[in-house]
Amino acid sequence: MDNVLFSKLYLLLDEIESEVKSYEMVELELYSSIVQGRNNNLSKDFPLLLTLFPSLTNEEIGNLLILLKLFSAKYSQEKIDLVGTLPIAIPNVRKTIGVVRQLINEAKTHILITGYAISEYFNDIFDLVLARSEQGIQVDLYVDNNEQVSQFLKQFKGRNHKVNIYNYSGKGFSSLHAKLLVIDFQKAFVSSSNLSYNGIINNLEIGTLITGKKALTLTRIFDELYTQGYFKRLYTSN
Repeated sequence: MDNVLFSKLYLLLDEIESEVKSYEMVELELYSSIVQGRNNNLSKDFPLLLTLFPSLTNEEIGNLLILLKLFSAKYSQEKIDLVGTLPIAIPNVRKTIGVVRQLINEAKTHILITGYAISEYFNDIFDLVLARSEQGIQVDLYVDNNEQVSQFLKQFKGRNHKVNIYNYSGKGFSSLHAKLLVIDFQKAFVSSSNLSYNGIINNLEIGTLITGKKALTLTRIFDELYTQGYFKRLYTSN
């Protein structure tokens, strides 16, 4: 799906959530009856929903609001795990390579990866990413504009693949240095690790695995950066 369309959908989600939030203090078991009791005021209280879904009945709009409330409550639950590339075992700190492979394998709809330094070691992991893209997962790879990345990108010339690749174009900021792996807008691995053997296996690296709504925010950051011209699309999915 095009990044601009994603951005519009995110904006739409924010607008809908702003209407739902006004009722967050209401207990869920009372929510339905309260919404149904406001049938005469739906055009006043929920103008956006009526604009989006003009053919829905008041009862159906009430049920939609309940569904959105349930989704919002579940999606807003945040969880943070510690992840590291370390020479020692530390309780409750997961290994970088294990988290990277698990996230790629768990993805159901979308994978976002960002990279500054990329080595040949990443090729094995990226083969897994390519395999997931062949299974219908949308993959967006954002990379820096440096010589090491240029060497990595040469393998894509003339090759059929299903990955969207975006190259950093700067506009005043020197480089793309963020290291992220985000899946399904729900889980985000944020780390100091580059996409290299040292970063994933051999350095001392620390990161966090975030589960919850903040993962969606990280995806939106890159959608907006692309929209504002900080990245150019080099290759697109076929």
